[in-house]
Amino acid sequence: MIPEQHTLQAVDTITLPESLTQSSTLSFHLNPHLTITALALNGQPLPLTSMTIEPGSQTPHSVDSSRSQRIQVALPPQDHTTGPRIMRITYEGQINDPPQKSGGLRFVKPDETNGHIGPEGIFLTSETFWLPTWEGILSTYKVALTLPDG
Repeated sequence: MIPEQHTLQAVDTITLPESLTQSSTLSFHLNPHLTITALALNGQPLPLTSMTIEPGSQTPHSVDSSRSQRIQVALPPQDHTTGPRIMRITYEGQINDPPQKSGGLRFVKPDETNGHIGPEGIFLTSETFWLPTWEGILSTYKVALTLPDG
């Protein structure tokens, strides 16, 4: 993360559950301000042309469809002898929606934001879609974070 530039740069390595590898297409949600710069499956690069983007996609837990874009990636046929499929997604972009006062009692309706990265702090939730999110699948994470000194 680069707080002064409100920027997130990420590499997400995902061991795909078998339920996601049965299809020829992988579909997930990501913040519309983040751009995928590279894709790889089991260490082999996938062309970015194998990806389609549907802006403004509604998700079951999304309050606002503008918070997410659905990304679909065409997958090559699976070789069942290779073991699990591991997807590597490299992406980056700005998340800069400073909290806005709600105008009411804060315990009834808290301040509103779709996520913020800045020098004063970082606030990201699941509704920020700052990492690839699949519908109907709970995930576990190991996160390594690099921030500037200070």
